[in-house]
Amino acid sequence: MLSRLLEHGKVTVAELSRSLNVSEMTIRRDLEELADRGVAKRIYGGAVLANPRAVEPGFADRVAVDASYKAAIGRAAAALVNDGDAVIVDAGTTTLEAARALIGRRDLTVCPLSFQATALLATQPGITVLTPGGQLRPGELMYIGPVTERMLAEFQFDIYLMAVGGISAERGLTDFFIPDVEVKKRALRSARRVVVTADATKIDAVAFARIGPVDSVDVLVTDQRADPDALAALADHGIEVIVADEASPHTTLDTDNHQGSGIR
Repeated sequence: MLSRLLEHGKVTVAELSRSLNVSEMTIRRDLEELADRGVAKRIYGGAVLANPRAVEPGFADRVAVDASYKAAIGRAAAALVNDGDAVIVDAGTTTLEAARALIGRRDLTVCPLSFQATALLATQPGITVLTPGGQLRPGELMYIGPVTERMLAEFQFDIYLMAVGGISAERGLTDFFIPDVEVKKRALRSARRVVVTADATKIDAVAFARIGPVDSVDVLVTDQRADPDALAALADHGIEVIVADEASPHTTLDTDNHQGSGIR
């Protein structure tokens, strides 16, 4: 239900009942729960996404949504990291999957921008974890604030695995939480190569606060549901677009479609 709200902005009780094969009473109860969390706003016959540009659903609400797509994106993004690289792993549910896909790699220096990714990688023998410090945002457990920004300014990284609230050829990179946006801006300046991980709901979407133009992005990794026209517009800006295959347990890149368009 949350996945459909994020994708369409509006859902109806009748449609959800039919497509999910559950009773309308169950749908109404679950929509009320989403409304209590501040994610949805109840309307007659259904619900709409609450403040879609200014408020992002919490980490706990997002982590299970489209999990197989996020895992595929994470694997494809992690495959772009070379042994010996220094890597920034952004805070977010999809970049957490990228961090998970780095397990078992060797000779990496990783700076995770979330506590979840820090804990995941801290005991890996082939990975040196560089914690950025700073303030932990409650709920999200992302590192934010001037301490985090100063630490990122002291180093030059090979690759930044970045999370965004939206990526649009016209409106650029955007996200929801202003302190997080400031950390992302600093990370962009500290990395030689920028890889944006964004599931289909983030493509051509616009969130509250602007991070920067799409020209700062080298690679976009997304999933098979993404709008081809929106991807082509991003490829026109010189971005390499990789479409990950969520059906495969391994990293699979679509190299058959969109030949010559910068999309693979």
